[in-house]
Amino acid sequence: MSAATEPGWVRKLWPFLKRHKRHVLVAFGVAIAGQVITSLLPLVQRAIIDDTITTAGMLPASTFQALWALDEAGVRTVLVTGRPAAVRRMDRC
Repeated sequence: MSAATEPGWVRKLWPFLKRHKRHVLVAFGVAIAGQVITSLLPLVQRAIIDDTITTAGMLPASTFQALWALDEAGVRTVLVTGRPAAVRRMDRC
């Protein structure tokens, strides 16, 4: 058989997988569900950060004070931002 007419890997494996058809379908279903969840996770995280910690893209004074109080209480806190500290929004200058 030449490479052009040789069956693909799924056709070669199918006789062995036929017995475990249900398990194979469940495995593919779980893999697809995992990919969907992984794809949606950044949207959920963005909603949590945008709607809970910041307001209109700004850190409110109350949130900053709470972070400062945690630091003074000995809780290690790290403020991570998506942009460098030197970047300023032009509409707020």
